[in-house]
Amino acid sequence: LKKYDDAIRVLKDALRISQDKLARQSDPDDVGLMIFDVKSQSLLADVYVGYNNTKEALDSLTAAYSLQQQVLGRMRSENPDAKKDQRDVAASLCFRLAELSNQNKDPERGKQYFHESLRHNDLHEASRLALARSYLVDGDVDSCQQQCVTLLRADPNNNSAAIMLADLMFRKGEYEAATYHFQQLLEKNPSHYDALSKLIQLLRRAGRLSDAPRFIKLAEKSSPKANFAPGLHFCKGLHAWYTNDSHEALLQFNYARKDGEWGQQAIVNMIEIYLNPDNTDLFQENADAKGDNSEHVAAAEKLLKEMG
Repeated sequence: LKKYDDAIRVLKDALRISQDKLARQSDPDDVGLMIFDVKSQSLLADVYVGYNNTKEALDSLTAAYSLQQQVLGRMRSENPDAKKDQRDVAASLCFRLAELSNQNKDPERGKQYFHESLRHNDLHEASRLALARSYLVDGDVDSCQQQCVTLLRADPNNNSAAIMLADLMFRKGEYEAATYHFQQLLEKNPSHYDALSKLIQLLRRAGRLSDAPRFIKLAEKSSPKANFAPGLHFCKGLHAWYTNDSHEALLQFNYARKDGEWGQQAIVNMIEIYLNPDNTDLFQENADAKGDNSEHVAAAEKLLKEMG
């Protein structure tokens, strides 16, 4: 429907009516009306986001958060559950402010709001994960690792934190730790093909490629549609390539090469296989008497054109 102008008008009318009620009441700190205004400002921000008006969305969310802080200040004597609910609201508002700040190219403010969100609710997973990502972007791997470890203590099944932590271990050269974290992740989520591809690379580095087929089989059994997944074909191709089965590697990479996520790297790997002078077994059955590699080069050139 996207009738943004109508929605903005209705919500602003609701806020004006609420303010009029507060002005007429003897108690200017009516928590119920303040909570209503927080919800209205939050909805107004949603409308502005849909309208691609980041500035007005930030203004509305800032107003909502300011009101929510007043709500929390008025609830000192309330029961713990009610106050916890309102702290959760504050944490969610801070998270949204952080995301909008990042969209507005203000990452430092975004980081401040992520911290503020966790001050209200230290179990707000989205904020902690986003904060970890922001540290990663800054190159602060130790702070990123700290956030991931804290998040995994609270939620051991958080795949995003697990793979980020494993990636960090890889970047830091802690390959055994990275391998362990990827294996743990794949035991719980065998179809996480990004993790599987990285694990295969790590196992190759450690001289343990014989461990890879078990995780490939787990992925195959994870879903009836797994054998059609480009990510799984890519991983199979990687394993075949690393175990010197060039024919199988090309076959598997070819299945993945049209995919938006896996295709580009699959093509790069295929080109490398074709041009690698060690792959002398390729096309042996069709090789001409001269024994040159013109077919390899022609295949690689065709793939290069495909990459555009």
